[in-house]
Amino acid sequence: MAERYDLKVVRKGRDGKSYSSKIGSAWPWKSGKDGFNLTFDALPMAQMRDDGTLSCDVMMAEPYKDEGNQPRRNPDPNAPLDDDVPF
Repeated sequence: MAERYDLKVVRKGRDGKSYSSKIGSAWPWKSGKDGFNLTFDALPMAQMRDDGTLSCDVMMAEPYKDEGNQPRRNPDPNAPLDDDVPF
Protein backbone atom coordinates (compact mmCIF):
# COMPACT_ATOMS: atom_id res chain seq x y z
CA MET A 1 0.00 0.00 0.00
CA ALA A 2 1.30 3.44 -0.87
CA GLU A 3 2.04 6.01 1.85
CA ARG A 4 0.04 8.67 0.00
CA TYR A 5 -2.49 8.77 -2.82
CA ASP A 6 -3.60 11.53 -5.17
CA LEU A 7 -7.29 12.43 -5.38
CA LYS A 8 -8.24 13.21 -8.98
CA VAL A 9 -11.27 14.08 -11.03
CA VAL A 10 -11.58 13.02 -14.64
CA ARG A 11 -13.34 15.11 -17.27
CA LYS A 12 -13.82 14.82 -21.00
CA GLY A 13 -12.24 17.51 -23.12
CA ARG A 14 -13.71 19.05 -26.24
CA ASP A 15 -11.48 16.74 -28.27
CA GLY A 16 -13.17 13.69 -26.70
CA LYS A 17 -10.10 12.69 -24.64
CA SER A 18 -10.20 12.23 -20.87
CA TYR A 19 -8.12 14.50 -18.65
CA SER A 20 -7.47 14.20 -14.92
CA SER A 21 -6.81 17.00 -12.44
CA LYS A 22 -5.37 16.49 -8.96
CA ILE A 23 -7.69 17.98 -6.34
CA GLY A 24 -6.23 16.58 -3.11
CA SER A 25 -4.40 13.81 -1.26
CA ALA A 26 -5.28 10.77 0.84
CA TRP A 27 -3.32 8.94 3.54
CA PRO A 28 -4.07 5.56 5.13
CA TRP A 29 -5.05 5.73 8.79
CA LYS A 30 -2.06 5.38 11.10
CA SER A 31 -3.98 2.90 13.23
CA GLY A 32 -3.76 0.33 10.43
CA LYS A 33 -7.54 0.02 10.18
CA ASP A 34 -9.28 0.21 6.83
CA GLY A 35 -9.76 3.89 6.13
CA PHE A 36 -8.18 7.06 4.79
CA ASN A 37 -7.79 10.70 5.72
CA LEU A 38 -8.75 12.90 2.77
CA THR A 39 -7.48 16.44 2.20
CA PHE A 40 -9.11 18.39 -0.62
CA ASP A 41 -7.40 21.39 -2.24
CA ALA A 42 -10.47 21.87 -4.43
CA LEU A 43 -13.97 20.43 -4.33
CA PRO A 44 -15.24 18.38 -7.28
CA MET A 45 -18.27 19.62 -9.17
CA ALA A 46 -21.12 17.38 -10.22
CA GLN A 47 -21.15 16.54 -13.92
CA MET A 48 -24.03 15.54 -16.16
CA ARG A 49 -23.78 11.96 -17.40
CA ASP A 50 -25.01 10.78 -20.78
CA ASP A 51 -28.16 9.36 -19.16
CA GLY A 52 -29.05 12.76 -17.63
CA THR A 53 -28.05 11.99 -14.04
CA LEU A 54 -25.59 14.05 -12.03
CA SER A 55 -22.51 12.42 -10.54
CA CYS A 56 -19.56 13.61 -8.49
CA ASP A 57 -16.76 11.08 -8.93
CA VAL A 58 -13.32 11.24 -7.31
CA MET A 59 -10.55 8.80 -8.24
CA MET A 60 -7.81 7.79 -5.79
CA ALA A 61 -4.52 6.74 -7.44
CA GLU A 62 -0.89 6.31 -6.49
CA PRO A 63 1.16 9.43 -7.23
CA TYR A 64 2.73 9.63 -10.66
CA LYS A 65 6.49 9.14 -10.37
CA ASP A 66 8.64 10.70 -13.07
CA GLU A 67 12.22 11.05 -11.87
CA GLY A 68 13.39 12.41 -15.24
CA ASN A 69 11.02 15.38 -15.20
CA GLN A 70 13.03 18.16 -13.59
CA PRO A 71 11.93 21.80 -13.68
CA ARG A 72 13.37 23.76 -16.57
CA ARG A 73 16.03 26.20 -15.58
CA ASN A 74 17.66 29.00 -17.44
CA PRO A 75 21.20 27.73 -18.19
CA ASP A 76 22.63 31.26 -17.81
CA PRO A 77 21.32 32.98 -14.67
CA ASN A 78 22.54 36.36 -16.00
CA ALA A 79 20.64 36.04 -19.28
CA PRO A 80 17.67 38.42 -19.68
CA LEU A 81 14.22 36.93 -19.16
CA ASP A 82 11.77 36.76 -22.03
CA ASP A 83 8.73 38.55 -20.63
CA ASP A 84 6.88 38.90 -23.94
CA VAL A 85 3.46 37.30 -23.65
CA PRO A 86 1.60 37.01 -26.98
CA PHE A 87 -2.01 38.15 -26.75
